Amino acid sequence: MNSAFRSPPHTRPSQQTAALRPHGSFDLAWLNTQGHPEWDTRVLPVSDVIDAAVSSLARGTLLSTPDGQIAVEDLNPGVMVNTAIGPPAQVQWIGSRCYPEGTAPSTEKRAPLYRVCAGTFGHNAPAHDLVLAHSAAVLLRTPACRKLIGQDMGFAPITAFEDSYNVTRILPAGEMTVYNIALRNHEAIIANGLPVESFHPCRNANHLLNQDGLRELARLFPHLSARNGFGPQRVAHLSLSETRSLGLF
Repeated sequence: MNSAFRSPPHTRPSQQTAALRPHGSFDLAWLNTQGHPEWDTRVLPVSDVIDAAVSSLARGTLLSTPDGQIAVEDLNPGVMVNTAIGPPAQVQWIGSRCYPEGTAPSTEKRAPLYRVCAGTFGHNAPAHDLVLAHSAAVLLRTPACRKLIGQDMGFAPITAFEDSYNVTRILPAGEMTVYNIALRNHEAIIANGLPVESFHPCRNANHLLNQDGLRELARLFPHLSARNGFGPQRVAHLSLSETRSLGLF
């Protein structure tokens, strides 16, 4: 075999692949084993799963808490937030990523954001315009979901609602920061009055069946070493085509 195609000594092919992939900087905050918040910045190979894990809420999103609204960028681990499918829940983890101004498409693709107009999903849902990241999923409550997923509510991808009127795809020219939060269980947090899915790996389960994917995801969630995962999936997901078949708009 031509030596140019051999793996370097003590280096697995998967490690070489990760080294060649573009890397991103992720800001993380989590509750440690003593219940105190910790912070860190980690550079990880960018993959769809890793990038999606922090791509739900744009900077400036207001989250509902028992003490009032708080911007996602001001949130700290340990804070209680209101949920749409249960009682208030404690924030266990916060992840974010900043896309700097002028990110070159040749080095890293800038993911789009979606502006959701006030009242798109009903009265005060959202209460005022909301900007969501590309991997966000909103909670739908309608009997029409039952024939598709067996229950009257489901998480639907925000991308399914893009219509250039109620939900508009935007790509900011300047710096943009996106966030996601994880609670002890699978929940719907309330962002600007609209129920939006908290992080749960169930949406990307098919990408996490190999050790490399699990290893990278573990680096993104330091709190998992002291916690029992993210809890069971409480609400099923609607696919892009299933969501559109509901004909909500």
